[in-house]
Amino acid sequence: MLPLGVSNISATFLKDIAVSNNCPHFCAVPENIWSESISVFFHVQDEGKNANYIYLADDLAYLKGNRFSAKRNHINYFTNQFAAGGMVVEPITAATAKECWGCLQRWREEKFQQKNTDNSPLMEEEFAASTRALDTIEKLDWLSVLVRVEGEVCAFALGSRLMEGVVVLNFEKALTTFRGLYQFLDREFARASVAAGYRYINKENDMGMNNLRASKESYHPYDKLRSFSLSLK
Repeated sequence: MLPLGVSNISATFLKDIAVSNNCPHFCAVPENIWSESISVFFHVQDEGKNANYIYLADDLAYLKGNRFSAKRNHINYFTNQFAAGGMVVEPITAATAKECWGCLQRWREEKFQQKNTDNSPLMEEEFAASTRALDTIEKLDWLSVLVRVEGEVCAFALGSRLMEGVVVLNFEKALTTFRGLYQFLDREFARASVAAGYRYINKENDMGMNNLRASKESYHPYDKLRSFSLSLK
């Protein structure tokens, strides 16, 4: 797996690593790390499903303009329906992480009840990873928000610092019974990101899933970071 933590890696250097370690294949290779023609030694293939979606934090925090009108409509519906009954947005703490875990359990049950959804290994891995993240909420200094409706946690999001000015939205879970909740949660995480000094939000890849790709595209990414696989010739 790449990157190796440095830039301007030569094709010769990568070839030597592949040969000496009997490792003829590299994956998740960003296109800006090599300093000479990589095709001399490797077959190069674009890993479309692994491209990272990058957004301007301000865009997602304020949703200005016609391109975000549908998002604003969903958020307005949610706030109009539930603001009067008590709606709270706050960071996640070690104490409230347990409530988020309860929300995660309900999210999992919703997924099982939906049509064409089975107990897939991918969803189980996502559930396990989210649980571990909540267990480390203070140790790893996550950027986090949760949403309460009438006292109960119904959504949460966790992000980690990637580099100066860039936060990765690693986990975003919301109960589907609340129309507009996902859009509201996404906006609140973006506002927390802006307040914390982040300019960009990385929403990772779409894993080749059409519904996930459509969702990420609907937020109008600022850029996509392409990823490649290299196979030694």
